[in-house]
Amino acid sequence: MASHRTTRSFAALGLAALVLASCSSSADDGGHEAARAPATAADAGSDVAAEAPAADVAFYTQQAAFGSGTGGVLTLSDVDDDVLVVEDRPGREVRSVSLADFAAAWDETFGDDPPNAVLQFDGDEGRGQAVVELTSMDHDAAAGVVTYVFSVLHGDVPGTLERPTLVIDDAAPTGGITLVNQTGERVTLMLALPVDGGNAQPVVWREAALATGGIRTIGWRPGDLQVSAADAFGNETPRSKTYLGQRWAMQLTGDGQELRLQPAAAAADSVEVVNSLATGTATAHFWASEQVAATGSSLTPRQMTTWSPDGTLAIGILPSGLDEGEVVPAQVLADATVIRPTSSGSEAGRITITGSAAGGYAFAYAPPAGD
Repeated sequence: MASHRTTRSFAALGLAALVLASCSSSADDGGHEAARAPATAADAGSDVAAEAPAADVAFYTQQAAFGSGTGGVLTLSDVDDDVLVVEDRPGREVRSVSLADFAAAWDETFGDDPPNAVLQFDGDEGRGQAVVELTSMDHDAAAGVVTYVFSVLHGDVPGTLERPTLVIDDAAPTGGITLVNQTGERVTLMLALPVDGGNAQPVVWREAALATGGIRTIGWRPGDLQVSAADAFGNETPRSKTYLGQRWAMQLTGDGQELRLQPAAAAADSVEVVNSLATGTATAHFWASEQVAATGSSLTPRQMTTWSPDGTLAIGILPSGLDEGEVVPAQVLADATVIRPTSSGSEAGRITITGSAAGGYAFAYAPPAGD
């Protein structure tokens, strides 16, 4: 299996209590202020423990008239044209998305972390249920058939199913910023972390595809900062936890090329990386919430790059040809909507996307309840 999950029970849409699993292996918290450097360089090696968020996430429900589960393949026939999207507290919003949009966004929604689902059905012994992991999805719109590759986590799946219902965990990080698509269109968003000074360049920090009516949560923890560096041949150092006010150097040591914390301090609002190799260029990568947020490339010997995150989030439609991790062109960043998220516990509010491709999109931010 691709992930370890913790199960929990809740009632959904008049069904019996269902067991769904939340992804907990890499949950992001909702902190929003970048951590400051410890008093001494020696303190930098100690990580600050992060409390795991407890908020539940959205789930999806799908119904069909008939089904079968044989050979690790779940086939649903005469499937409903819409999938219900159920948002858990505090929003409790219920909406529907077309099955075609749901299928098209499957890979982008679940990525490398397949969702868990509760499968309910009428079988030979009455109404039954099983908990499964759905590895992949295929939708044959002409035939009205959906197929999933699955494995059983709990219970049994019979060969013949009547009135099957799937309740699917959305597999998004708990906490963070919730994105709500109210455009009536499928959109692919670009999220970037702008900088306040420094010569490092922001990259596409997150790429988020949302089906029509889709809801997705993006982990927001820019205070969890890391740094790495690569030489001219692309050999990357391991990531190191960093704080604002620290300077790092790419050095050649007896163990090879290493990125080492320096006794000299950087500016209080910045992280610095200097290329201390005798020859060859280096590239610095600055990370936030486990994703590259900025880069300083082609650093010649003794050249330094500075990253000064300002705690804001830039959001817009992802331009064609621009991918996650690539430098955001200045004009694209200038055209984006800049938001300063706040947090309440593990939540950092929601961004609602409205408008259209023809008339332009709008991004409205609402802070979390209680902020």
